[in-house]
Amino acid sequence: MTDQTNSTIQYGKKAVMAARQAILDEKPELLRFFADFDSLKNNLSLEERKAYTHARIEASVKSRVIFSSSSPEVESTPLPEDYIWVAKSNLPITNTIYIYNDTVILIDTRDANNMSVRTIKDSAYAENMKILFEYIWQQNSLK
Repeated sequence: MTDQTNSTIQYGKKAVMAARQAILDEKPELLRFFADFDSLKNNLSLEERKAYTHARIEASVKSRVIFSSSSPEVESTPLPEDYIWVAKSNLPITNTIYIYNDTVILIDTRDANNMSVRTIKDSAYAENMKILFEYIWQQNSLK
């Protein structure tokens, strides 16, 4: 039996916002994500980040987040229920990666003029990304 893979790519800030809304519409039991916080804070306003966090909580979507950042700014950030900060030097990711159900969404927000969203629907790929996420989570929770 083979798993069907469906992959799409879209561009622009509207695509980023639509992808984030699609996650809420699907209402996963748990949303895991790696967040390149440096890119997020530079290209999505604090109001946009707060609005998404509020909408996620309103939709009853629980999250676990691994923030990669050169300098955590906890006081100005809408924080999820369960998160850890990892120094950018230890986890130099350049995309925000959402993992839920059978879907992985990679959002590139490094350049505000060239944002992109790649959505991969593949249960085996998503399961492996969940394993990787949980391993990194466990390794960093022990410190």
